[in-house]
Amino acid sequence: MPIKIRGALRSVTVWVNGMLLAAWPFADKIMQAVRDNLPALQPYLPEDVFRNVGLAVVIFNIFQRARTTQSLAQKGAK
Repeated sequence: MPIKIRGALRSVTVWVNGMLLAAWPFADKIMQAVRDNLPALQPYLPEDVFRNVGLAVVIFNIFQRARTTQSLAQKGAK
């Protein structure tokens, strides 16, 4: 397996972004299911919840990038 791919498999940032990317097409359905099935949470879910989630993802990526000290190739070489 190429070193960069091994490094990507060890990267928290790559895993989180991959999961978010996989869930993106279902975001509306997920939020609608939460609103429908958990009415007690409805007052706590703002209308702009997607904007807030997007902001959280951006902040997470900035934090992870600042924390990263190795390239994917270096991670994969371990």
